[in-house]
Amino acid sequence: MTTATPSRTATVRAVARVGLRRLLTSPVYVGSVLILPWVVIVMVSVVVGTASPALDVGLVVEGESPLASAMVDAVRDVSTLDVHDYGDREALRRAVRADEVVVGLVVPAGVDEALRAGRPVQFSASSNPTRPAAAAAGSAIAAALSQEAAAVQAAVFAGRWVGADFDVGLATARRLSEREVRSVIVGAVPERRPYDYGVAGTVAMFMFITAMGGALFAVSDRRRGITRRLHIAPVWPGALLAGEMANRFVVVFGQGMVVVVGSALALDVTWGPPAAVVLVVGAFAAVCAVAAVGVGALARTVEQALLFGTAGGVGLGLLGGAFWPREVVGPVLGFLARLTPHAYAIDGLLAVQGGNWSFEPAARAVAILFLVALAGLPLAVRRARRVALS
Repeated sequence: MTTATPSRTATVRAVARVGLRRLLTSPVYVGSVLILPWVVIVMVSVVVGTASPALDVGLVVEGESPLASAMVDAVRDVSTLDVHDYGDREALRRAVRADEVVVGLVVPAGVDEALRAGRPVQFSASSNPTRPAAAAAGSAIAAALSQEAAAVQAAVFAGRWVGADFDVGLATARRLSEREVRSVIVGAVPERRPYDYGVAGTVAMFMFITAMGGALFAVSDRRRGITRRLHIAPVWPGALLAGEMANRFVVVFGQGMVVVVGSALALDVTWGPPAAVVLVVGAFAAVCAVAAVGVGALARTVEQALLFGTAGGVGLGLLGGAFWPREVVGPVLGFLARLTPHAYAIDGLLAVQGGNWSFEPAARAVAILFLVALAGLPLAVRRARRVALS
C-alpha cells in the first residue's frame, strides 16, 4: 500500500494554516498583536504631537510699558499658544506645578528703560521638564520674542551709530520686518496630525516584533524534534519553509492592516488609495516574514530567540524612527536609521497618509523593502535548511 505524496501547494497551505491556528489560540500572542499596539499609538502620539489645538502658557507682567506690551502681544499672536494671565509669580508657579500650563513666563518691570539704554532684559521662564510639550512651547515663545528683540536691537544700533531717534528706528525696523511672503506649493505636503506619526511608527515596530514572536515557535518546534520529523516526511522541504513564511506574512500583514483600518475608524487618520497602503504594508510584512525565519534558524534556544526578537525589534524600531521623527536626531543617527527597514516602512506609511498622498516616496519605500526581503530570503532559507535536521 502506497501513500500519496501531498502536492507542494497543499503542503504550504497546511503548514501555514496549522501555524496560524497555533498563534491565534495563544491569548498572550493575540493580546500583543491586537491590543498592545494601540497603547503604544497613544503614547507615541502624545510625545510627537498633542491632541489639544494650542499649548497652555502662563504669563505674568510685572511692569506695563510699550515695549513690554509689544513683546507680550508677540507671544499672544502665536497660533499654537493659548496664553493665560496670572497675578504674580507664586500663582504662576502653582499653575506650572499643577500642569495647568506647560510653560510660565514672567515679563519683569523696567523693560523699556533697560532696552532703550541697550541693557539686556532677563525674562524668567519655568516649566515641567517631564512634559514633552514644554520644549515646543518654549521654542514658540523664544521665536516670538526674538522677532521683537531684533527690531529693538536695530533701533538701538541706529541710535548709537547714526543718532536716529529710538522710536523712529523701532518703527522702521518693525515695518521692514513685516514683508509679505508669497509661497508657491510645488509639492503638496499633508499636515501631520497627532496620531499620524504614532500610527506609522507603531505599525512598523509591532509588525516586526510580532514576526519575531513567531520565531519562538520555530525554535520550540526544532528543539522538540517536530521540525526534523516534518523534514524527513515525504514532502518537499521547500514547501515547509514556504508555509512557515506564509504563516508569518499573514499574521504580520493582518496586524498591520488591522491597525491601519482601526486608526482610520477610531482616530480619524486619513489614508490614501487602499492599493498603495496594502503595497506598503505587504512589502514590510515580507521583510518581517523573512527576518522571522532567519532569526528562528539562528537562535539555538527559545531564550535566544526572545532576546534577538525583543532587542532587535525594539532597537531597530527606535533607530528607525518609530518613536520620534528622524528629523530631530543628528546626522549620525539619521544615517544609521537609513540602514533599518523600519525607516523605509515608516516613510512609506507616512507617504500614503492624508488626502495628498505622495506616489514617489511610497513607491521608493516599497521597492527598497522588497529588495531587502529578496536579499535576505536565500540567507534565511539556507540557514533554516541547515538547522532543520540538526
